[in-house]
Amino acid sequence: DLLIYNLRSPGEQRQGPPAAVYTALPPRKAGRGRSLDRLILYLTIRGNAQLESKEQNELLERMARLYYKTNGSVTYATRRLAEELNKIFVDRNLRSASQGLRMIGWLAVIVMRPGSIYLAQCGPLHAFFTGEKGSQHLYEAGESERGLGQSRTVIVRYQQFEPRPK
Repeated sequence: DLLIYNLRSPGEQRQGPPAAVYTALPPRKAGRGRSLDRLILYLTIRGNAQLESKEQNELLERMARLYYKTNGSVTYATRRLAEELNKIFVDRNLRSASQGLRMIGWLAVIVMRPGSIYLAQCGPLHAFFTGEKGSQHLYEAGESERGLGQSRTVIVRYQQFEPRPK
């Protein structure tokens, strides 16, 4: 089971539209290594510049197409997706800087394959994996908290799991 909760700190005001969740199955002509991948994208945007829900979904659909076109490992394809999304946010932030507008993206990319689950995180997102060995809290404080759109350099944290039926 996959559960996604959007939690805020007590007293934190909600900014803009809620987080977007986008799921995708591989197209008929997927890149090499992508034909069995099931993709889930989770994006939340912070800051005073926002995207409408429709724009977020269109952007995530575009990122899913990029993922499925990319040949190679899961980590390479998820990094490429994060770098492209970061470029879009950085460019938009630079164009709107004179108006004092800025957006920061927090992204989670989940790829499910037979026998493996991959997680890539950008920004201060917390994730939990519960398996036969108990629960794992997946979060790193510090430099990895920087979200997309803040720098040309993207920091991506990767995890891999082998789910086992109970």
